[in-house]
Order: sequence, then C-alpha cells, then structure tokens
Amino acid sequence: MGVEMNKATARRLMEDVWNQQNLDAVSEVFAADAVYHHAAIGDIVGTSGYREYCEYVLSTYPDVHLEVKTVFAEGDYVAAHWAFDAPGKGVKMEGIDLCRMGEGQIAEMWTVRGD
Repeated sequence: MGVEMNKATARRLMEDVWNQQNLDAVSEVFAADAVYHHAAIGDIVGTSGYREYCEYVLSTYPDVHLEVKTVFAEGDYVAAHWAFDAPGKGVKMEGIDLCRMGEGQIAEMWTVRGD
C-alpha cells in the first residue's frame, strides 16, 4: 500500500473508531494480530484486545473527540499527532501514535501521550 493509503488508514482510526465510536471499524484498520504498545497500560494484542480497550475508554469518556493535528508518513510508518478532549470529564491531552503498516492495516502501534 502507498503512503497516502497508510495515512488515510491512520486517520480512519481517529475518525471512525474514536470520533464516530464505530467499533466495527477496529477490525478494518487493525490487522488481526496487531500489537498496540501503550506505556501506561502495556501491550494489547489483536483486534479484540484493542476493541475492548476502545470500549473501556469510550465508556469512561463518552463525549471524547480526537482532533487530528498532523499526519506524517514514510514507507510503512505513519506518525499522527492528535489532541484528545473529553469535556464532560474535563480531560484534555495530546499525543502521538506511531503506526507500522502492513497490507493496508495497522500491524503495530505505539502511543506516547504528553500528559
């Protein structure tokens, strides 16, 4: 897949999964054996694990909105800078996701938050 397609997949994660709360899209953007690395919670493996993580976050912050600030890509890697806003809980943070892409899906992702 090309760089622009990889960037679109990363944006789709933010828009479809988080902003539209379409959890069915997880299996479309994440590879079945994808690994999600998060410093605060450890590694999550597979689409079902990531979907459970999304369900937890969305139930905790039902009004969450992710603003995609910048997306860069080179080869099989995409970096996305985002801002998280959950006004009902007064939570705001920014972070960066680094995604390694494979066959049009996220194969591995690292999240670094700036909070």
